[in-house]
Order: sequence, then C-alpha cells, then structure tokens
Amino acid sequence: MGTKAESELKRAVGAADMLELLARAFSYPDTALARALCDGSFVSDARSCAEDMDIVETTAEAIGKLSCVQGADAVELQETMRRGFSILYLAPGDHVPVYPYEGPFRFVADQRPGSPLLFRNRSAEDIMRLMKEEGLEPDPNRHEPADSIWFELAFFSHLYALLAQALDRDDESAIEARRDALGRYVEEHGRPWMEAFMNQTCEKAPKCSFAGVYGDLASLGAAVLPAAFTVGR
Repeated sequence: MGTKAESELKRAVGAADMLELLARAFSYPDTALARALCDGSFVSDARSCAEDMDIVETTAEAIGKLSCVQGADAVELQETMRRGFSILYLAPGDHVPVYPYEGPFRFVADQRPGSPLLFRNRSAEDIMRLMKEEGLEPDPNRHEPADSIWFELAFFSHLYALLAQALDRDDESAIEARRDALGRYVEEHGRPWMEAFMNQTCEKAPKCSFAGVYGDLASLGAAVLPAAFTVGR
C-alpha cells in the first residue's frame, strides 16, 4: 500500500470513528455519554479522530469547548442533558426548536405548507432502503424515524468503515464501490441537512434551558462534517 492509500485509510478510519462519536452525542443521552464527557474520554477520542482525519486545527476550538464539563458529576450532567434534549429536539407539536429528523428538518427549511410527517416521508423511507441494502436495520427497541440525526450519523460511520475495509484489502473495485456509496449518501442526504442541523443547534441551544452542551457538541459536528463530506471522495 502506497503512502497516499495509507493516508486515505487513516482518514477513513478517523471519519468512521468520529461519526460514530457524533452519533452517540446526538442520541438520547445515556450514562455512558455523560461519563465520557465528564471524565474527558469523549474529548480524548474526538482529538484522536480529528488527528486521523487531519482536521486538528479546524476542530480545536470546538473540542476545547467540550472540556468545560470535565470533572462535573455524570448523574447531574445526564439529567441536564436529557432535559435539554427534550426541550431542544422533542418539544410537542410544531414548537420544536430544531427537528432532529431529516425529513421534517428539510420540510421546515423549505418552508413547505402544513406539518411535516415523522415516519412516512421520502427521507426516512430512502434511509431505510439504503440501510437494508447494506444489511442494516435500525434498533427495533428504538421506535424512532430512520432519518434521525443519530441513525444517519451511525449509518454514515458504517459507510466509512466499509471504505476503510476495502482500502485495507487494497481491493480497487470495492474501493470504488464504497466511494460511490459514500458520495451518493453525502449528496442525497448528508449535505442537504446535516451542517444546517448543527448550525441551527448552535443557534438555538443557548436559548433553550438545559441545552447548552448541545451547542458545544454541534460546534464539533459543524467543524467535522465538511471534511467528512470530502474524505475518500
């Protein structure tokens, strides 16, 4: 494997890991996430992924913001994050500050009339199709739309992991197929809403009670996604 291929493999592995980290960050907060933020392991993992992706400088400020919760009580942070998550992303009716689902988010961004559909919309159905093509299914214990930000980030991570495997095998036909799959996902789903979601979260989180940490997590997402949309292409 040449130097260029080794570099692309390292970036692909870093992107897969970083996107998995972001998928955890934007899932409903569990004990493991709160502990990782409090004990510094989340920040450490983010820095390691940024180094592999060669985006240390562009992510340094965002990662630094997350250091402010290190040393906090994990139980208290988890409770705060759960409240903030619910207020920011799960408010009832049409009063959601930021929709965490691609279909509804794009529906509102496009200023379409009426109310968005959560499960039966084109984005959710297409993500389900793409996941099934890759042999994946959303967790049956989580009754949520397939086009949620956390499911999509996890799927994005999976696509990068498959590219990394192809690069490691030095399988040219598989590498090309994996690059094509990533490119289609980025253009049809990732690019049309993910950065906008992160930017809107950065804007709205400080205005929502208990949601401040999500602004910091979204700052990291906003710094990472431009590179994720181009690595391996």
